[in-house]
Amino acid sequence: MAVTVEKDIAQPVKTEADKSQQNLIKFEEKMKEYYQNMKKETFYQYATGVEDSKAKIEECNEKIVEFEKGLQDFEYFSKMFSFEEALIPA
Repeated sequence: MAVTVEKDIAQPVKTEADKSQQNLIKFEEKMKEYYQNMKKETFYQYATGVEDSKAKIEECNEKIVEFEKGLQDFEYFSKMFSFEEALIPA
């Protein structure tokens, strides 16, 4: 019975694994893009001032927390679908 169930779900599992891998690739690209754009943020300029810089840094920290939550999701999916090697070492 278990072998039959395994055969029945094999294709949907593979489909979901493929989708998760593609989503992981998109997520990695989004993180890299954010990192590159972060180098251009105003808090790196003296003219911005302390208070405005603190506010912008807080915005960036909130975005980083979002990325960390997304990464946790992908870590879970990578273990579930056995593609742990796809995660970037950060």
